[in-house]
Amino acid sequence: MVHQYEMYFTNEYLEEIVADFAAALNLKYDEKDVETASKSMSVRGLENLLILKRDRCFMCIDCNARDFIMPLVVMCQDSDADRIKPLMLAWDNKMREEYYQKLTAEIVDVYQVKDGSTLLSEIESFYHISIYDKFIKEE
Repeated sequence: MVHQYEMYFTNEYLEEIVADFAAALNLKYDEKDVETASKSMSVRGLENLLILKRDRCFMCIDCNARDFIMPLVVMCQDSDADRIKPLMLAWDNKMREEYYQKLTAEIVDVYQVKDGSTLLSEIESFYHISIYDKFIKEE
């Protein structure tokens, strides 16, 4: 079964978040790719997207310089969900604590949400691409 979890985080945690989620998902990456995505000054260029993937699993971060808040999307299978959900909850609450927001009790699986309200839908709409089609179905 496919799961999709999403959150926002502040850009100063980019390297830590990439490292934590890549390790939890067993995704390999090059730190230069993180730097390229985070330093890009393009507004609509795909180089803003940091997408790490393996068979039936991906992590996407939109590093666009429009804001210092970045969306993180993880799509994974059951075998990864048990590690990702608590990790994302911990990071989400760390961000909320830091900015004096109400902590959340649960990270919701939004895979079945098809009304355009997910972070993945927003990223795809902004860049006029289908991340699933472009990066996942190719495998």
